[in-house]
Amino acid sequence: MNPLLLVTIISTGILISISLFLNRKKSPFQYVFPLVISILGIAVIILGLVVGRWQGLGLSTVGFSLLLSSIIAVIVVSIVSLRKEH
Repeated sequence: MNPLLLVTIISTGILISISLFLNRKKSPFQYVFPLVISILGIAVIILGLVVGRWQGLGLSTVGFSLLLSSIIAVIVVSIVSLRKEH
């Protein structure tokens, strides 16, 4: 299995579980936590562009993985929240 895919799956699972835990407590941080991680992912992508070469490419792929997992987590938590309301 591709290591990048594995990191994305693990980080998505962690983000979804933390967000759903916050959802049960009716906390507004259920959406803030994945968005903070997405901002962190964007910052890591930019840092990878600054570093350059192979190290920068590695940083950018990890940042992309964080960004992708946080977007998936926000979508899943939003769908779960909407389903609980109806």
